[in-house]
Amino acid sequence: MIEFAVAAKAAEVGEDEEVLKVPIDGVEYIVRKPTVGMGALLNVALASGDTIERLGAIYEMLEGMIGEEGRQHVERLIWARRLDIDDLIGGSEQNPKGGLIDQIFAEFSERPTPPSATSSSSRAAGGRRSTGRSPGKGSTRSASPSTDS
Repeated sequence: MIEFAVAAKAAEVGEDEEVLKVPIDGVEYIVRKPTVGMGALLNVALASGDTIERLGAIYEMLEGMIGEEGRQHVERLIWARRLDIDDLIGGSEQNPKGGLIDQIFAEFSERPTPPSATSSSSRAAGGRRSTGRSPGKGSTRSASPSTDS
């Protein structure tokens, strides 16, 4: 039987968690670093071409990073015609450096990651080095006659 555990609720921002403070229309929000899974879900939705799926993923990403209150604030700004979707993803005239989500990803990716206590700077001993081919698979000769001149 498969056992699959899920947290009872989303974890609160931890003391050692990497966060940003981002002001949006005079309100400062604590922005949590997006997870790899969140980024993957957003990218799949953006690539899908489905407008509803794309918008849903953008709002889910916002809520995952700045919380429900922050997402609702951004939605109010969109309904008031003070922001547009391009201000969130891609960039606009008013935000030429990129959308809010783009800038958050860029800011977190530019920060150095502290080394893990369990990481090692040397390669693990043993094992074979990769040759880019599967074991026992060499190049094969074509059955067709050579066209060398």
